[in-house]
Amino acid sequence: MLSVAVEEANFRKGPSQRDDIVFTAVRLFPVKVVERTKGWVKVEDFEGDQGWVASHLLAEDPTVIITATHANLRKEPSTKSELVGTAEHAEVYRVVERKEQWLKLSADDEERGWIRDDLVWGD
Repeated sequence: MLSVAVEEANFRKGPSQRDDIVFTAVRLFPVKVVERTKGWVKVEDFEGDQGWVASHLLAEDPTVIITATHANLRKEPSTKSELVGTAEHAEVYRVVERKEQWLKLSADDEERGWIRDDLVWGD
């Protein structure tokens, strides 16, 4: 798994800047590596879409995207813990800690809370 390291990255039909753009993704967007060739990486996103992106636009930051429609963020890694916020479908977050099936998320360098890993894709 890798994530977008720049503000916005274009994903293309093939491993060349001449190839058409098939989708664009924002910083921290997680992708699964499918193939690598000559400075390009073929990836798949959480919806199964595939595209090629220049490898220098990706990083090894652990990130996730919310797959649930709405997801609760908790103060501690437990469903009994205080609710501190919600996350919406397709929002992206950095993972700062893991405890069993729980992930501690941050965005804009601010901790947001804990979420169960079955409500996200990535990491």
